[in-house]
Amino acid sequence: MKKKILLGIAFTLYILFFWVGDSEPELKAGGTLLIIQILWIGRVFPLAYSSVLLVLILSFHLSSYEEVLSYLGALDRSMP
Repeated sequence: MKKKILLGIAFTLYILFFWVGDSEPELKAGGTLLIIQILWIGRVFPLAYSSVLLVLILSFHLSSYEEVLSYLGALDRSMP
């Protein structure tokens, strides 16, 4: 029951941030992180599924899939 409620909250936030109005990209990115945190911390999805969902939301709504993957790849190379 708790998972269904959290999934409903995440879906409502998705609708608010991405379908209602024209928000700034920073607001959309913050909303995406909020949605992913709700789904992960609430144990609706495991971290791996939440990470894939994060990449998909970012690539569909904020930039292209190639840009998202190249940015994530650049982060990996910069870590010691």
